Amino acid sequence: MRKITLVLLVMVAVFTSSFAQIAGADCQNTCEVERVVQKGAFLGVQIQGMSCTSDYYGVSVKRVLPNTAAEKFNFQVKDIIVSVNGNDLYSTKELVELIASYEPSDVVNVLFKRNGKMQELDVVLGAKSTKIVKETICCDDSDTYFNDLNMSLYPNPAVNAVNFSMDNAEAGKYTFQVFNTIGAEVFVAVESFDAGFSRSIDLSDLSSGQYFVKVSKGNSSFTKTLFVAK
Repeated sequence: MRKITLVLLVMVAVFTSSFAQIAGADCQNTCEVERVVQKGAFLGVQIQGMSCTSDYYGVSVKRVLPNTAAEKFNFQVKDIIVSVNGNDLYSTKELVELIASYEPSDVVNVLFKRNGKMQELDVVLGAKSTKIVKETICCDDSDTYFNDLNMSLYPNPAVNAVNFSMDNAEAGKYTFQVFNTIGAEVFVAVESFDAGFSRSIDLSDLSSGQYFVKVSKGNSSFTKTLFVAK
């Protein structure tokens, strides 16, 4: 069987734009917010199908593309990606289509084989394009957990680290991302929490300037502006 190599393209068309989303006439209170908008879920590996004589299914990583989710979560050449969220993989096409079915910032569990040993890892998917937008929205109704009263970012400005806390939180996996003003992701992590929590984010590698901290869980997300002053 001929091996076919496909690339999960890393087309990071990053740019910044600003626009206003007009709230409806029946809205009592409006808020101006800045939001990170991402499109096109993206892993960032060049892959190759296994031969027909292989003892196990999966696709082989031929290259890890720079500045992608695959690099940030330490995938390596010759890793064999066996399944994603329990979906077994038998061809490169299946992995490409499966990743495309998710959204950027989604957390997926990847089962892979490295040096003969099975391992699993929670991975935050990247995006093919990212932008920072300003929106004027109706804020009469707010998410029970993802709102300004429940979520805190301190100190702000920060120097080498910043704390993000939620007084009340649903149990589950939370994604933490930091973006600069042109939409490039400069930090990403995923952790599980059972209730309210506080999480420290390392800023030691960041230069002074404005950033955006995005916290997500499932379809809910919230973005806060962060200033780094060194």
